[in-house]
Amino acid sequence: MIEETIEVKDGEAITYEVVETRHGPVISELEEEVLSLRWTALEATTELEAVIDINKATN
Repeated sequence: MIEETIEVKDGEAITYEVVETRHGPVISELEEEVLSLRWTALEATTELEAVIDINKATN
């Protein structure tokens, strides 16, 4: 668990516990099942490497 503080304008800050799984943070805590969300935009990719290789191509 990660403890995060949410600043509230003109009010007291709220402390919130974020539960994380290997798939990402839990976004819904239902009684029957727990849902987590994985954001793939944060994962490393090789697109930039491919563009650099294309720019270096000589034939």
